[in-house]
Amino acid sequence: MNRWPLVACFVLSVAVASLITLQLRAYPPPGEPLAAKEEKRTVYTSGTATVRVKPDSARLFLSVQTFNKSLKEARTENATRVAQVFNAIRALQVQGRKIPDMKMKTVNVDVSLVYSRPGEEKAPEVVGYRVTNSFTVLLTDNDPELLSQFASQVLDVALENGVNQISGISFFKADLKEAQREALMKAVADAEANAQAMARGARVTLKEPISLNGSPEFRPYFDYRLTNAVQTAIGGADLPLVAGDIEVTCNVNVTFTY
Repeated sequence: MNRWPLVACFVLSVAVASLITLQLRAYPPPGEPLAAKEEKRTVYTSGTATVRVKPDSARLFLSVQTFNKSLKEARTENATRVAQVFNAIRALQVQGRKIPDMKMKTVNVDVSLVYSRPGEEKAPEVVGYRVTNSFTVLLTDNDPELLSQFASQVLDVALENGVNQISGISFFKADLKEAQREALMKAVADAEANAQAMARGARVTLKEPISLNGSPEFRPYFDYRLTNAVQTAIGGADLPLVAGDIEVTCNVNVTFTY
């Protein structure tokens, strides 16, 4: 009797049984959960920082408004008064010298119809024309005190020579890149300090950050205390201005592992 077929069948049966055993070991029995993947333990925190810088620029938002029953007369009067204002500002001297690096530009010219009040028996009628020429004056100086004097003198001269509307005055820093970077750096440091405090409270050791995001916010200083500026100027009083500090605030969010 030939035994080789029996031996071959026996070897094949052992190999199949071994393969089935390996497959069963690779997968857990029914009802047994798969091994949970280890998740990163994280601490999410935020930080804030504010950097103050001195302004080196000032911008005045001014307007000349005229009214006349004739459109031509309203436009002519407005052009005359605007030219008078521009000439007076250009000729202005502070502390015996002209204001350096002063720039003026027109930002808007508006012509609008003025109607009569509606009556019970007739519709409103056109009674005249209102012409508004809005312009800005830009001043620059690294000395905030001198910058304030320039802005105050320009405002006084403008009001004395025909300006009858003031939209606002802003003091600002022309280049904020360094201040923004400093605020970002300090905000991240503040976020890390907050995360370290949380880690100490939980008795864990903080590791490296895995995500950071944030952006600086520029908060310009506006002086809106000029609602009665025209009446004050007519009364002969000066309008002192103070260039306040510029705030650059940054908020960041940081996620650390532990």
